[in-house]
Amino acid sequence: MQRLLSAQNPDGGWPYGRGLSWAEPTGFAVLALQPGQDCSTTPARDRAVAWLSSQQKPSGGWAPNAKVAECTSVTSVATLALLSQTKQQQSGSKCLDAALKWTAGQVYPDDFSLALLLARALNIPPAHAPGSVPWYPGTAGWVTPTSLSALVLSQAAHQRNQPELRQLADRCCAYLLSRRCSDDGWNHGGSKTRSEDSRSYPETTGLALLALRAASVSLPQPSVALAIKFAANPESLEGLSWIQLALESSGRLIPDPQRLPPPRTTRDCALRLIALRAREGKNVFLAQSDTAAG
Repeated sequence: MQRLLSAQNPDGGWPYGRGLSWAEPTGFAVLALQPGQDCSTTPARDRAVAWLSSQQKPSGGWAPNAKVAECTSVTSVATLALLSQTKQQQSGSKCLDAALKWTAGQVYPDDFSLALLLARALNIPPAHAPGSVPWYPGTAGWVTPTSLSALVLSQAAHQRNQPELRQLADRCCAYLLSRRCSDDGWNHGGSKTRSEDSRSYPETTGLALLALRAASVSLPQPSVALAIKFAANPESLEGLSWIQLALESSGRLIPDPQRLPPPRTTRDCALRLIALRAREGKNVFLAQSDTAAG
């Protein structure tokens, strides 16, 4: 917590390490600094929310930082941060409406296209696979941005009672299930090849499982077993945090390994704090009723 707070920039945002504020680490920091018994973090969180709100583009999305013009999948993290605030603290409804509209618009539809028909005829994954989400608009869909979008859409569907957002989240999860590797985990899920014979990563495996959990999709047990194996000797604090967030919400306590990977960035610090808070039954990536049920 001390490292995270000390890294906040004067403008209210967070860098990955030092320097320019970025939307992604700032969004994760807001999620880590949720209201609780300790109110000392409230000023830092409020400044971060104000910075995120000021960085939203007219389209409703967010660019990675102030020097980039184009909105990207970091919009999902910024939107999750704003959704996590109480209704009194949330950014104006128009801002959230625009953010959710932008996010929903990035999920590739299952509609008629020659590229999709050709890919299916050749039995290869299409670049714009239905239900997938790209890092950058219009490019190939990948596992990580699709998982983050599923988290946003599931959370917003619960908060706002919008079934159309739930349907989009379900389509994202269908894509994720189609991209499992031969070892039952997930890597980046390439567009030209599924990388089925390549090894899975702890980070993408944990994040994909959390997305499925948020959308109330039954977790594949072989994937759960692999995640538990990853957690025993994680390669990064990020990977361990995503796995703990995914599985502990389902009643599976994932203990810390004997050697805990050090945080490499402020993003890692934030994810670690989010995972520790989830052990108290406050998983910010899940609707409160889902957390209780888990």
